[in-house]
Amino acid sequence: MDTAERDVYSESVRIESKVIYADLKVNVRGQYLKLSETGGRRPRSTVLLPGSAVDWLHSLLDYYIAEVAAGREPANKELAVENKVFRFAAGGNERGRFLRVSETGVPGRSSGRHTLVIPSGGDDLSGWAVLRDCIRRVASFVEQNGGGGGSGGAGPGPSSWELPPPQFQQQLPAPPPPPAPAPPAPQPAPPAPAPQPLRPPPSAPLPVQQRRRGGGDDGGHGDAPRLDVSSGDVVGPGPSPPSLSTSPQGTPVLNCPGRRVFFDIGSSSRGRYMRITEVVNQDSRRSSIVIPEVAVPKFRDAVDTCAALLDEQQQDAPPEPQAERPAAEGGAGGSQEQRQRQQDPLPARAGRHQPPPQE
Repeated sequence: MDTAERDVYSESVRIESKVIYADLKVNVRGQYLKLSETGGRRPRSTVLLPGSAVDWLHSLLDYYIAEVAAGREPANKELAVENKVFRFAAGGNERGRFLRVSETGVPGRSSGRHTLVIPSGGDDLSGWAVLRDCIRRVASFVEQNGGGGGSGGAGPGPSSWELPPPQFQQQLPAPPPPPAPAPPAPQPAPPAPAPQPLRPPPSAPLPVQQRRRGGGDDGGHGDAPRLDVSSGDVVGPGPSPPSLSTSPQGTPVLNCPGRRVFFDIGSSSRGRYMRITEVVNQDSRRSSIVIPEVAVPKFRDAVDTCAALLDEQQQDAPPEPQAERPAAEGGAGGSQEQRQRQQDPLPARAGRHQPPPQE
């Protein structure tokens, strides 16, 4: 179960007294965007968005800019993706307007350390616009590299990502001049040092144009289609479908909404075995079972049998009843029979106590 991660794209933008870092990373689960905020009077804050939420984040920032610029009060929004919910709320104080982005859905992540407060940058909303353009470039990089799916999404696995050149490279020294023929034994020139990647200190971020890695320049905004975030309070792709990926050891990893299942092969003094480990994303709980090598074929037969039974139950299941419209004469509460069904939705069955009919 390798947890190594790699950086594939990074930018930083300065908004008033704060610096926002946007780092696109990839690990065994897929790609994700790490947004960090430093400066001001608050400690460093970070939220982690799956890769499939990058386009939605860009559209939400565009929505808040358009609503405030038009003189309207934007509504609070919730971005639902995988097992997380990100809440967006615009507000204001004596220092100006701001956009609050909070990550919820994970125990222990409801504190201020996982909430971003993004200043608007003034009446022209230049701060929000700069961050929106930064997220647009991140989304363009994901699209150009065949991404778009987050953890468990439809995008390529981590092994298919090719890292671009490092952000900052030291300049190599000029090659030494050839030795003069006059000296009988010229000293050999020392080898040129290998380039080392450099990162600017957090207190002095370089301009955006100097921090970009890979991808083309679309002017910051581009002409990509916007996602509809104006209708409804909850937007986003929702839970990702299950998918299979491969660990660095070559064993499969099953990605499900809210959890991952690792299949590992090992050996001990008792022989070879297969270990199946379930990791719950919310609290990182782990539970494992060990199948001896001699029992793996029977275990596979048992899984096939359960899958066949689930298919039969799905085919034999009756269609879901359509929602009934409230009666026109029943008022807001509907008829007495409808209200009784709402209070007691379970169907009557043998052995269940039934109240006597009313006279």
